Amino acid sequence: MLLSKLCYGAAKAQRLTSTLPSTCRSHRSFSSQNMLGAGCRSKIDGSTGRVLSRYLSSASSGADGASKSRDLTMPLVFAAGTGAVALYALYSEGYVGGTKLGPTVTVEDASSPENPRVFFDIDVGTRSLGRIEMELFAQVCPKTVENFRCLCTGEKGIGRSGAPLYFKDCKFHRIIPSFMCQGGDFTRGDGTGGESIYGATFADEFELGVVKHSQPLLLSMANAGRNTNGSQFFITTAATPHLDGKHVVFGKVVAGQDIVKKMERCGNDAGYTIARVSIGDCGEIKPS
Repeated sequence: MLLSKLCYGAAKAQRLTSTLPSTCRSHRSFSSQNMLGAGCRSKIDGSTGRVLSRYLSSASSGADGASKSRDLTMPLVFAAGTGAVALYALYSEGYVGGTKLGPTVTVEDASSPENPRVFFDIDVGTRSLGRIEMELFAQVCPKTVENFRCLCTGEKGIGRSGAPLYFKDCKFHRIIPSFMCQGGDFTRGDGTGGESIYGATFADEFELGVVKHSQPLLLSMANAGRNTNGSQFFITTAATPHLDGKHVVFGKVVAGQDIVKKMERCGNDAGYTIARVSIGDCGEIKPS
């Protein structure tokens, strides 16, 4: 039964891949699986669609709980050998279909004067770039917001990993222009780690509402699949609708938009940065 399902999945994956436009087969689309999540180091061979992967071998090296979600996709990757993007399309159907989604909430409706605000002071190398201020959508995803707020203040102390639960001095390990800036891995610094204030990971928070990736300068959680949120996040630098329902949007940049643009210029299409982009300081902005 399992083998027949895998063979069916492989065939369907190949059919789906052949119908996808080339832009959907790019790294930007594949990254909605695990390139945004902890531990993925996959590349796609453009001529064959094969997964050339340190992803499979690093499945157990990420944050606790991440490997379980990866196991859901691995059998199909082995069976198909091609069409990795389409394989994730199959996986994401179950993800969205199996998750209770609340009503769509616009960015404007999610915004409120009562929402908490936090800041990042961004450094590039040893040079201070400037401050980013962010509003967090506490009424839409309160648990996700509280996790991020506490990681900005460092008020929760030391985590299970032995590292401070704190974004200070954490780097943006992956920046892709016209896509996003990703950071939040304060345990390993390379996208394979991180930890939430609730333990290793926590569930996706879509029940109260879903804010779509409809514009640049939104804050969203990086993950390794369903219900694997930790501390990694990304700031969009373009609309990314293919991530809707897969990653939780929980805030937006309200000041320092030009700083995000400068950060974006430090990355390339492969996600590598030309200099270390990091959070020199961070915290909560208290109402005056």
